[in-house]
Amino acid sequence: MKFRKLCSAMLSAVFLISSMGMAAASTPETVQDKLAAVEKDTYGVEQTGALVERINKLEKDYDGTHRSGSMMARVNAIYDEVYTNSTHPSTLADLNAIEWNIDHQVSMNSVEKRVADMEMSINGKTG
Repeated sequence: MKFRKLCSAMLSAVFLISSMGMAAASTPETVQDKLAAVEKDTYGVEQTGALVERINKLEKDYDGTHRSGSMMARVNAIYDEVYTNSTHPSTLADLNAIEWNIDHQVSMNSVEKRVADMEMSINGKTG
């Protein structure tokens, strides 16, 4: 039982330290930079096209709906959802935990690739 608690504590510390490293990195300040960062971590590359269309695509992919408000407020909301661990675990922290439980390793690939890989290992196909 002690071993299990020790392993849980160590795993929690690893996740905390890895998320702190992301927070310590310089936070982009412009809409373009934040949007590019989220797109790179989500799709693997920065997307092209109109900003509103790119924001709409991210909102649809993460929430299934579109938010209201200014472009900056919408991008800040997506950015916080993906990276910030203030009130609840961020999307990346949740994904890290799920991936660890499935494969006992955490990848640095894009969210899209990581989810597809986990679907393949569980279902044998992507959804």
